[in-house]
Amino acid sequence: MNNSTYIRYKGACGIYSVCSDPSVLTKGQIYKLIDVKAHEWGTSLVLEDVEGEFDSTWFEPVATFLGFVETVPKIGDKLRVERMERLKDYKGVTRIIPSVYWSTPARYVEILGPSTYKVVTDNTVYIVQVL
Repeated sequence: MNNSTYIRYKGACGIYSVCSDPSVLTKGQIYKLIDVKAHEWGTSLVLEDVEGEFDSTWFEPVATFLGFVETVPKIGDKLRVERMERLKDYKGVTRIIPSVYWSTPARYVEILGPSTYKVVTDNTVYIVQVL
């Protein structure tokens, strides 16, 4: 498990007595990771707005990008996102380069501040600012 802020629940493949009941989770749902706890038996995760601790092997990281959009995001709409990516140039120097992508339809949109939104799609979480 890497340090991704957002993770997707894959389903429980074994239940340990120290883990919380996975029936409160929805397979395929994206959750915000709040804390990671190391134990002798493995690693458990604490999620935002979900009570309990869950086995880290039940989850996979979700790509998160910062970007810009031209219109206010709405649920069901695809976004044309200019996102910032760290890429290496031909000399091997890492640079932050804007790349334009079309997202899958937005499943969730949250206002974070003036002209700033969190948009969750099927595979990605975007933090975007409307230009």
